[in-house]
Amino acid sequence: MSEKERYEILRDAIAERPTRVDELAREVLKDHRTHQQTIVRFCIAVIQQMAQPTAYDLRNEAAVLVSKKIARYLEEEEASGGNDTYLPYI
Repeated sequence: MSEKERYEILRDAIAERPTRVDELAREVLKDHRTHQQTIVRFCIAVIQQMAQPTAYDLRNEAAVLVSKKIARYLEEEEASGGNDTYLPYI
């Protein structure tokens, strides 16, 4: 299965019930702790990538702007020598 196909499964699972993302998030908290950390690592990667676009429109403007704020915070933490954002695979 390609990465695109894997992404489409994830996207469809989330898009199917977009108003219930909190319920899905609670399910993550019930999962194995290594999986929890992997999911957070994935979310951070998405945020860092989402912060890169310079062209966006009203459909994703809020996501891009929030991602830019979070990415800036993560960069500042890393620049100050903080290692709080490192998420190893254990």
